[in-house]
Amino acid sequence: MFKRPVVVILALLWCACPAPTKPALETCPPLPDRKAAATEPAAALRPAPPTTLFQGATVWTAAGQVLQGADVLVRDGRIAEVGQGLEVPAGALVVPGSGKHLTPGLIDPHSHVGVYSAPGLLAHADGNEIAKPLSPAVRAVDALWPQDPALPRALAAGVTALHVIPGSGNLVGGEGVVIRPLPGRAAQDLRLADAPRTLKMACGENPKRIYADKGGPFSRMGNVARVRQAFIKAREYRRKWARHEDTLKKWTEEREKRCSGEPTGKPAWARQDFPPAPPERDLAMETLAAVLDGTVRVHMHCYRADEMALMLRLARELGFTIGAFHHAVEAYKVRDLLAQAGTGAVVWINWWGYKAEMLDAIPENAALLGAAGATAALHSDSPLVVQRMHHEAAQAYFRGQDAGIPITEDQAIRLITAGPAKLLGILDRTGTIEKGKLADLVLWDGHPFSVFTRTDRVMVEGRLLFDRSADATPRATDFELGMVPRPAPMPATKKTAAPKLPAGWPARAPRLGGGGKQGPREVKATVIRGATVHTMTGPPIEDGAVVMVNGRITAVGSAAANAPAGARFINGSGMVLTPGLVAAETTLGMVEINLEKSARDHRPDGKGLPLVRADLRAWEALNPASAAILITRRAGFTSAIIRPAGGLVSGQSAAFDLAGLRAPENRLTGPTAVHVALGTRGGNRAGGSRALALMRLRRLLQDARALKRLRKETDARKVLDLSAPLNQVRPMVPVVEGKVPLVVTVDRAADILAVLRLAATQKVRVALEGAAEGWKVADDIARAGAPVLVRVDRNLPASFDALGARYDNAARLHAAGVVVGISAGGSAHNVRFLRQAAGLAAAWGLPRRAALAAISRVPAAIFGLGDRGVIRPGALANIAVWTGDPLELSTRVRQLYIGGQEVDLATRQTALRDRYLKLGD
Repeated sequence: MFKRPVVVILALLWCACPAPTKPALETCPPLPDRKAAATEPAAALRPAPPTTLFQGATVWTAAGQVLQGADVLVRDGRIAEVGQGLEVPAGALVVPGSGKHLTPGLIDPHSHVGVYSAPGLLAHADGNEIAKPLSPAVRAVDALWPQDPALPRALAAGVTALHVIPGSGNLVGGEGVVIRPLPGRAAQDLRLADAPRTLKMACGENPKRIYADKGGPFSRMGNVARVRQAFIKAREYRRKWARHEDTLKKWTEEREKRCSGEPTGKPAWARQDFPPAPPERDLAMETLAAVLDGTVRVHMHCYRADEMALMLRLARELGFTIGAFHHAVEAYKVRDLLAQAGTGAVVWINWWGYKAEMLDAIPENAALLGAAGATAALHSDSPLVVQRMHHEAAQAYFRGQDAGIPITEDQAIRLITAGPAKLLGILDRTGTIEKGKLADLVLWDGHPFSVFTRTDRVMVEGRLLFDRSADATPRATDFELGMVPRPAPMPATKKTAAPKLPAGWPARAPRLGGGGKQGPREVKATVIRGATVHTMTGPPIEDGAVVMVNGRITAVGSAAANAPAGARFINGSGMVLTPGLVAAETTLGMVEINLEKSARDHRPDGKGLPLVRADLRAWEALNPASAAILITRRAGFTSAIIRPAGGLVSGQSAAFDLAGLRAPENRLTGPTAVHVALGTRGGNRAGGSRALALMRLRRLLQDARALKRLRKETDARKVLDLSAPLNQVRPMVPVVEGKVPLVVTVDRAADILAVLRLAATQKVRVALEGAAEGWKVADDIARAGAPVLVRVDRNLPASFDALGARYDNAARLHAAGVVVGISAGGSAHNVRFLRQAAGLAAAWGLPRRAALAAISRVPAAIFGLGDRGVIRPGALANIAVWTGDPLELSTRVRQLYIGGQEVDLATRQTALRDRYLKLGD
């Protein structure tokens, strides 16, 4: 009887309950984006660019055309039109281009600017994370210093983009970044937005050299094994993440269904409220996996042909592509393989010999690559060379043409514009002058391939960021403010006689190896006539003649009529004739390979070496058969002054002619000077103080003067108090006697003044080498009568000794009346750069005759070689016959005479070139 009421109550309760509702759709929490950190874009806050019209310039499009008298219209930061007679938009900035050349902005595909910044402090050395050989997780952008003084100098030289990468110590060094050389507060302000990611890798000597004492790799075998193992691991890492992402996708689908109330019938893991746990994240493997995915481009440091072929095979095996090999000095040997693989080559023109894997470099490398259809680009790898990228392209063009390799000017300019843009994946936006591209442009005041040409204006994304007519000095970085001097414009050079060495400057240096036979005598006299003759003793002689008899010059000018009977006549019409060039401050013939102890003799590096090495004689380490000597000779050099390095007093230099194995044949001469290092370098060697270094040198000179007064040098009671051993003091006696000059390497202006005071009180003849801040005390140097051997290419505050380094240093010194020569800076392999350096000095204000004298007459006179570096009766017949201006990049040596004998211009590099002109021969 109670059933009905119960049913009724239950029915009432049921009706009172709310109807069941469908579960609300939930939003699943997003997963972290593991790729975001590597791809964040950045853009600096910059004003909107004005509309600009370049009018009437020679336009190098780098896209197949060089247009004469053309216009380029820039609007909204992009190239709007290219043509002739373009209409001037209202309010547009008009830039006259008549007589000037317009090219795309230059692109350096291999730079360490910003990660190895100036000045070269340990605090700024951020380019290599060498804790372990594989460091794919590091990124150059995380170390880049946007106040590196190299950045505005690169911009002022026409560079509008740089690929900044880690150094080459690691097998995998980390990610690079493409930047603009613009002012910025943070590295992201410099970044070129949306440029593809890149990864720096390396093979060959560097990794095994660096890690040999850090657990390996010890060999090239080890290099390859570790790279292979790393990518195998990355491939498995990618599989793990692929499996996880597949599981995550399924979980997401099931969760969406479950949130919508649909039954799933799936296992428990699909019904949980949190996503499946991902694999442990590994940033290194993540980067390598992105390489395998093709989203990161590999740029690999690699020199040798066999290693490039090996790495191409390894990349195919592991499933990735190598975008470009960098340095690639032997790329010409495998240019067909590179073209087939679509792998580019980023190369030098001149650098060679620093390591064993650099020995087979040739200047025609880039031209041969282009002729084979491989994408080639030139790079700097240097904050100095980056300011002369157009010189590099010019040499690629002229050396290719000299060898008969097909290359056009447009193809050569692509080596520093479109070529690197293609390899970096940014050709769709920059690298050529075409409608729609970013307006990255450079206006030059002359032909871009002339050594005398400089930038006039530089535009980046439509903004004129450098205008030489407004300010010839690049914008100062924060570091430079109040630190690096910015002088007033150089005063106009007065028309005065060329500076001369003081009277009584050390005369002829003594010959070594005895007088003896001077080599084979000519059977016939030789007369070169019809050339423009630069005697270096007076103005050039047009349609001149030079007579050589038995190794000496007997007549100059119109003396061909007085030539001996039976003389051999050579037509020099259209040629330029100069003395053979003289290289100063070089280690030529003392160094075969810089990084190999068994192949270098210029710098003793054993333990317990004395600080003072005055009795160290450079000539006792000379190898007259060095391959570098013939390469230097091909550039027009007939004599060299070689010096040792290291220590406070490095030792004694010598001179020799670049022909002959024995002393009578190569006219070995010495000592030509005693060499000393002061400033920070000498201070560090002396114990940490520049004052201590100067004190040691002063005592040494005083001891030498005391030793000179002794009648018996073996008197023990009088030599016991010498500051250095007797055998180290004795070579300084000719210095205090004024017979041998003291060459002091020094840069800081204050240190230069200290050296001049020391020279005055000790009454010694001193020559300055380096003198980066010489221009600041040029009048003092001139009054002291001290000649200066400058390093022309240095214009960076690369150290606290050289904060005032400038390109126009040589010009300012010359204007003050200083005798100026050019130093090779201790180089053995690139002495040939001195000719380019002389042209660079002329471009920055040094009169051209003085520039040519700086690599001929001046160094010969400083080091007591008065019969060299000039063309006059009685002088040694060391003569170069040129195809044009010796300072121009287009010019080559046609004939070279040493001691009146014509010498062969073939070298190891020309032999390599000829062997590989045709592959398979």
